[in-house]
Amino acid sequence: MDWKNHEDFNTPWLMAFAAGGLVLALCGTVLLYFRWPKKRRKPKAL
Repeated sequence: MDWKNHEDFNTPWLMAFAAGGLVLALCGTVLLYFRWPKKRRKPKAL
């Protein structure tokens, strides 16, 4: 943070990479949820 000149350091590049990182993290979380092994019941023998 620039305390001396109070310049805005939030450049479009920084904001774009931050948004991209957030999107990738959310996609990774969704993929992890769908790939997580679910408890499967064995079919009952008749």
